[in-house]
Amino acid sequence: MKTWNKPQQDELKINSDGAFDPNTGVSGWGFIIRDDHNMMVLAGAGKANFLLDAFHAELLGCLAGVKAAVQLGISKIVLETDVSLVKSAVESNEYRLSALGGVITELRLLLMSEFVEARVQVCPRLCNKVADALAAFGCNCPSDDQITWGMYHVLSRIW
Repeated sequence: MKTWNKPQQDELKINSDGAFDPNTGVSGWGFIIRDDHNMMVLAGAGKANFLLDAFHAELLGCLAGVKAAVQLGISKIVLETDVSLVKSAVESNEYRLSALGGVITELRLLLMSEFVEARVQVCPRLCNKVADALAAFGCNCPSDDQITWGMYHVLSRIW
């Protein structure tokens, strides 16, 4: 059975996910930032309106997690998603002119400019359960609201 893999000692891992119901348009996103001891540093969830598809929700989850890491001053991250299309979009220029090109470009620029080291990995859906639950929770949040949970004392131990 596959399990979540911890990041290296000097980096943090962001797991993100999105949820989208094409029948109702209800969508949400979630992320969790954890250290190499599997301790939560910060988690967030939110609802988003007027999304195009599930890929759009996935990208918003990644973007929210990366923005949170920037706010915390984290220097080395691993962004982990269960959607290989996200990794492909971030690492290539193929989606630059797509309807989601702006979101992808913002995510790429943050990853390149705000971190000493940042990489994107794809994990099996089974290893992304926490982010998946947060995205489902985000679907039930008030519109365009973001909820965060933090363990800020963990940061002093890392840095």
